[in-house]
Amino acid sequence: KMVNGISQKNYIRAIYKIAVANVLIIFNLNIGTVNLIPNWLGYLLFYDAIHVIVQYEESAQLLKPFVKILGIYELIAWVLACLAISTDSYSIIYILMHIIEVYFYFQLLTNISHIAFMHHYDQLANQLKTLRTLKLISITLFALSWNEYFKIGINILNIILTLWVCVVLLQYVYLEKSEDQKKELAD
Repeated sequence: KMVNGISQKNYIRAIYKIAVANVLIIFNLNIGTVNLIPNWLGYLLFYDAIHVIVQYEESAQLLKPFVKILGIYELIAWVLACLAISTDSYSIIYILMHIIEVYFYFQLLTNISHIAFMHHYDQLANQLKTLRTLKLISITLFALSWNEYFKIGINILNIILTLWVCVVLLQYVYLEKSEDQKKELAD
């Protein structure tokens, strides 16, 4: 099946990339100040996947500049960390990046849930919408947290929510893949 010249297999790969990108962004493996799994790699995967999502949901086009901004910000932060240069976590840029992150996740998960709904995966679409809302709350609370213990708790919540999003996305990949295989067998 093709949508605007994009195969169903490419769409399935894009959803899988989004799940992997989420994992890359939430897990850090550090040696000193250097993250060996840099967040900018996750945004690179998001960027690649969005080109496919746009073919199914035109409003995802709005995500392209924001994913570039987030990716570049994370690349700069990673390079500075490699150079052992500290960044102020309460700067205006830090807050601005969290605002962009909130919009990015809201729009991305809205787009994917809408596509899932159009593909008749209503329960999965509703799960994504609920997780989208919970994730936005956790991102906002993390950005605004002032207490280190509160921040740790919110970070743990964010990790759990992100992993839950990944599980739902992988379930979606499985459903789409199964449906695609059924259609191939029928042809």
